[in-house]
Amino acid sequence: MAGAVGVAIALVASACTPAPTDDYTEPTRFATATSAPSDGGGAAVDDSATAVLRPDFTDTGAGSVVTATETTTAARQILDTGARGMTITYRSSTGPTDARVPTVVSGTVFVPAGTPPEGGWPVIAYGHSQTGVRNECGPSLFPDLLGHADQVAGLLLSGYVVAVPDYQGLGSPGAFPMSDPDTLGANMIDAVRAARRIAPDAAPRWAAYGASIGGTASWASNEMAAEYAPELDPAGSVSLVPSPDLTEMPAAAATSTLSAAQRYQYVLEVLSIKRTSHPEMNVEDYIGGETFRNLELLSACVGPDADRAAELAQSLPASDTVPRSSEATERLRGWLRERALPRLASTAPMLLIYATTEATSQPEWTAAAVRAACGLGSRIEVLVRVGQTDATADTSPAVPWLRDTVDGVGRASDSCS
Repeated sequence: MAGAVGVAIALVASACTPAPTDDYTEPTRFATATSAPSDGGGAAVDDSATAVLRPDFTDTGAGSVVTATETTTAARQILDTGARGMTITYRSSTGPTDARVPTVVSGTVFVPAGTPPEGGWPVIAYGHSQTGVRNECGPSLFPDLLGHADQVAGLLLSGYVVAVPDYQGLGSPGAFPMSDPDTLGANMIDAVRAARRIAPDAAPRWAAYGASIGGTASWASNEMAAEYAPELDPAGSVSLVPSPDLTEMPAAAATSTLSAAQRYQYVLEVLSIKRTSHPEMNVEDYIGGETFRNLELLSACVGPDADRAAELAQSLPASDTVPRSSEATERLRGWLRERALPRLASTAPMLLIYATTEATSQPEWTAAAVRAACGLGSRIEVLVRVGQTDATADTSPAVPWLRDTVDGVGRASDSCS
């Protein structure tokens, strides 16, 4: 992975403007081979293979498939599992529950090799970590999924269909809303729906797994699951070093106490808010100096600007991210509060692992979000990695926890009780 994105992930472990649904143009991706029809039908790509791909285009609702192309050049570690996959675009939505706006999102679906268990393969919605903010920063555009191929391969070997949404605005037209849970949660759940339209052997049983912004997406999808997708069977979710509530970030910026990783996240959040929910924002109220002059460069995730962007992301001056006034600070706090978790009690058990050192989300911010979630009635097992960073946090319990939860083995611990 290259550029500022690589730095961010190394440091972080890491009502919106919708992507258009009319006159949609499929971007160039790493996949080649069978392009799917758009008027229904759904002929099998190759039923002689163990992993069956049979895209179904007969629906137009949330999670329905717009385009599907079988991957032929995915990363070796994925193909070596025997899995087959498709890069897809699918219908999702953005905005609050009472004002959903249809969108089109891109992503990837992989189906494991072997005979599916009785009832079908469970589906994992895999929330990728921060990859950038531009349209070209979608993992589905790259054979290694911008550094996530190893994790996806591991989940495939564990016997899961894996759905990897790019998130709105990454890999497809539209603006990326960063940490907006309404959008992230819907993109994750609708990726599960789309996976079940790609893989006829996929079960309604599903779980979410993600790190960094993907951890926030995983958390949001758990909260939304019961109301947004009652036809599915959510098992639980894993959130690794997420940033559920960044409301206090502007106050920390005002006192120049943000870390390098936090300053980079702050810049991306400001850009996202400007491009999506609050176009009236004056960016110069929040970002100045060389950082403001290099905003376009800082958002690079690939290409010739990537290395320079990485250097800049590590050395953003604290003075460049100080809001101009206390009024500006409060406005930004309010806009970030609109994106904060929790909002609802979790639908299913959650595993949350977060670090206390060099974290994008200050540990006290995450702890406050946990207390609020417990107060709403969520079931959360919390593992705090004291002295560890987002990049070095021990997340080894995550996959075993996920497996036991999906299989219904035992009962997940509840740190809220």
